[in-house]
Amino acid sequence: MSQDHKEVDQKEHTTGEKYPFDVANKGLASKTTHTKGEWLCTRCEKKNAQEYLKCIHCQTPKPIQRRPVLRFFLFNSLTLELVLTPFFIKKSSSIPWKNTENFDCIIAIDFGTEGTAMGINMKKSKGVHLITDWNSSGVSDSTELNGKTKTALLLDENHNIIAFGNEAWNKYQSPNNEDANKWLLFHRFKMCLYDLASQYETNKQATVKQELQSMNEVNVKSETVFVGALKYCKRKAMQYLEQNNLAVDEAKIQWVITVPAIWSEEAKGLMKQWAQQANLWSPSIPNQLIIALEPECASVCMMLAMRDNQSEIQFQTGDCYMMMDLGAGTADMVCHEITGPFQVREMIASFGGPWGGSYVDRDIEALFKQIFGEERMKKFQVIHPKQYFQLLANIEKSKQRFFSNKKTTGAHRIEIPFEFNEFMQENFDGDLEDVISKLEYLGEKGFVSNTIFFF
Repeated sequence: MSQDHKEVDQKEHTTGEKYPFDVANKGLASKTTHTKGEWLCTRCEKKNAQEYLKCIHCQTPKPIQRRPVLRFFLFNSLTLELVLTPFFIKKSSSIPWKNTENFDCIIAIDFGTEGTAMGINMKKSKGVHLITDWNSSGVSDSTELNGKTKTALLLDENHNIIAFGNEAWNKYQSPNNEDANKWLLFHRFKMCLYDLASQYETNKQATVKQELQSMNEVNVKSETVFVGALKYCKRKAMQYLEQNNLAVDEAKIQWVITVPAIWSEEAKGLMKQWAQQANLWSPSIPNQLIIALEPECASVCMMLAMRDNQSEIQFQTGDCYMMMDLGAGTADMVCHEITGPFQVREMIASFGGPWGGSYVDRDIEALFKQIFGEERMKKFQVIHPKQYFQLLANIEKSKQRFFSNKKTTGAHRIEIPFEFNEFMQENFDGDLEDVISKLEYLGEKGFVSNTIFFF
């Protein structure tokens, strides 16, 4: 959530002060000593240069001056399943909603690494309208009934939009699709805006990927992909308004786009710029676009849920909490102090990293490259892009069902496309069983079997 939608009094970072809560160790931080130009980490007790906002050794946030807090609530392992920002949840007179009086409609895009959702709130009506017909045909599929669709964009060779979401995913791997080798599929592209180094060095210019690689390894400008995705979202929203007799002047629509709290200012600026190119907002209309931080949206949702459900735990002024937003691409953490009804103050700057669920998939992909060789995997991807895509989809499905069934054996199987099996039999020169028997992961052997990988 932006500065326009919360009361935040974030203090400047200072050194040499005792910080009452050590996030990493979940306990009271001991008093620290420091030398001029350096600060001492409260976790690993190593020194860091003044300009670093996080410890370069263990990534613990830099201490700031704070008074002791009264109480502390830790909401651990909170996975965001929200499809909307909190602006759409049951408006109340006790909530200081701001800068919406000039708009008749608010449209929010929860633009996630793995999934995208969109909702509409009309000023003169109650409730939230969820977009469930993401397909270009206007017909919902069963996987979109909860409002979410995949963050996937399908372009033709001229970079025209073919489809977005589950439709893009399904069209690309359709057996009747003869143009798949020419089409460009982009998935989980949101992470191109994440810059690791800029989190830790305030004097380093942030850098984000200028180009994205499609499933068949064709490079396209990041701008083209993001603008295309946002244009599609706008088109679906406007179609919904028209079909449901809710048409409104575009100048009276306020747009909200959610982003991870750990994104750099450059990344947030690019999202704002690309939203303008997609004609979501105009600089001449104040507050027409809100860049909202995902964990802060979750914070307000949590407060509303606690109030409406009459939870046993009710926040009071002075209470503090940690919010963990564990998504597919990133993990965001924020620490807030309650200063009033739906008003918070940041205790420390938001922090986190690229620790989302999609990195499980990447580790499994890395195992395939260890076994079969990176060059062979790249060759298979270029020659059989649809089947390579199917392999990645099978890895994701395998991960999702890992805890769904009771385990009767220690084996967890991954379905392999027939073309992959055939390709590797023709191109793999070594002894597969020997390679697998020697394979190590995190110092362990014997966890992979060729009977698990092949039919």
